[in-house]
Order: sequence, then C-alpha cells, then structure tokens
Amino acid sequence: MTNFIEPIENGRLTSKFGWRTHPVTGKRNSRHEGCDYARTPNTNVSIRASASGTVKRVGALSTYGNIIIIEHNINGKIMETLYAHLKTGSMAVKVGQQVKQGQHIAVMGNTGSSTAPHLHFEIHNGRWTTGQPNAVDPELWITRKPKKTAQQIQNEKDEAEMKEELAKLKAEQAK
Repeated sequence: MTNFIEPIENGRLTSKFGWRTHPVTGKRNSRHEGCDYARTPNTNVSIRASASGTVKRVGALSTYGNIIIIEHNINGKIMETLYAHLKTGSMAVKVGQQVKQGQHIAVMGNTGSSTAPHLHFEIHNGRWTTGQPNAVDPELWITRKPKKTAQQIQNEKDEAEMKEELAKLKAEQAK
C-alpha cells in the first residue's frame, strides 16, 4: 500500500465502501464503490489530490456530477483516483496536468445524484472503468496524520505562553 492522503482535510466519513441502502433511490443492497466525506461548514471546502499524478479526466459524468480522475504510478503500478460531486466551475486542474499530493484540485459540491454537499472518492487498482470492477476501499489506502490529543494542544499553548513570557523578561532585562 502507498501513502494516499485524505482528499478533504479534517473531513468526516459519511458513507463507507461496500453494501448500503442508496441514499437517493432507497434501493437496498446497493454497492458503493468509494467513500463519501463531508465537512462542516460545507462551503468552499478544498478537495486535494490524494497522491501525485496526471489528470486524466475533468468534467461531468452521469450520476457522479462533476468529476476529476487522476492517474498515479505507484511503484510501477497504475492506479486512479476519482473525485465526484464537485462544485460547478471549481475545477482547478486540466487534463494532462501533473499534480502533487495535497494540491488543491476543486471544491466540494452537490452535483449529480447527491443529497447534500460532499465528496465521493474512489481508488482504483488500475484504470477507472464503468462498473468500477477494480475499486478498492479508500479507507484501507489512506495514511492519516495522527490527531493531537487535548493534552498535546494544551501543552503547545502553555509552551507558547512561556516563550512569550520569557521574551518579555529578556526585553526588560535588556533595558
């Protein structure tokens, strides 16, 4: 496995890969070939490239709404990521463009078959094809930064305050 990163910073998983009841059609046992991520507030949420690669497709695609597909060469193996339901007019990349991991590529939207603003994200072992026969669970491929504990955050604040106090003391001594 490789180091794909979360396509939305501080996003929350709202629908997992695998079998589910489809939120739009209500169809039970519907296969979901990716993961859905959302974030509050949901306006102008930046979508970023999960790994470095080449943009292969930008535009509308059926129920996906606005999409971007990026091809990645991972240790000599071709993989593709798909980003769907993107905000109209927000695509910041063009077909053939090289992108770096973490680069802004679009804004989260609500296009296509969607109930609310979110990102539908897929990883494919090979190239994306209709029916997504080679989709893999993105959650198994994403490497996350460890989240800070409340104690770590407090320690950082305390350290910053101590540094500020020390700087004031040094300034007073220099007078």
